Amino acid sequence: MNSSAFQRRRSSSPALLGVVVVLAVAVAVVASAARSAGSAAGDAAAARRRLVDNGLGRTPQMGWSSWNHFGCGINEMVIRSTVDALVSTGLANAGYTYVNLDPDMLEVGNGGMSYSEYVVHFSLWAIAKAPLIIGCDVSSISKETLSILTNSEVIAINQDPVGVQGKKVRKYDDEIEVWAGPLSQQRTAVLLLNRGATSSRQVTAAWTDIVIGAGVAVEARDVWEHDTLPGKFTGSLTAEVAPHSCKLFVLTPVASQAGEAT
Repeated sequence: MNSSAFQRRRSSSPALLGVVVVLAVAVAVVASAARSAGSAAGDAAAARRRLVDNGLGRTPQMGWSSWNHFGCGINEMVIRSTVDALVSTGLANAGYTYVNLDPDMLEVGNGGMSYSEYVVHFSLWAIAKAPLIIGCDVSSISKETLSILTNSEVIAINQDPVGVQGKKVRKYDDEIEVWAGPLSQQRTAVLLLNRGATSSRQVTAAWTDIVIGAGVAVEARDVWEHDTLPGKFTGSLTAEVAPHSCKLFVLTPVASQAGEAT
């Protein structure tokens, strides 16, 4: 190798070394950024988990609001008497512990609807996991209204820890609807609704609509009648529903047996 070539090689070595150093630094920076991004993503995921598991909002709120019945005519005496009435009627023990909440409130007990229509109203709120906010005058509540608002089996659907809203899964015409939603312990809440005003209708909830396996047998609990229907049901459940009324069931899987009802 001649001296000029040797000199060129020596002079190029520092430049090459500089390139190598730059590349090494770049790789280190990229790796560090990737680790930081991964750490940040992990921290964000952990933060989300903490938010979900913070004990808040696991079930819909239950309470009372003044607006539906009292409108703007509210004062300290009304609030105090209402709180006293929530305790004395047993509504507080049933879960109605918040006062003067303002989401979409219940009309149960405010007049203008029949008993059956109030039952439909409360059932829809329960299966849809809406907040159960009493909107009537609790201090003069009727026994009929109290029986609706304190039905522990219906409230249990609303407050089920799974916390997944039920939804309309089938609409047969302008009158007939089927609603369903998952509950804990592999159970399912099912609402059969007749919006018609004139005649009773046979309403069917098919397993394919309410996401129950085709071969699964269930027991059906009528939560308004507080009664478990005789027999087991596979494939579907059918009930006669009066006009402007509903049937609300909790379906619980059981072992299949011969002679099952359908």
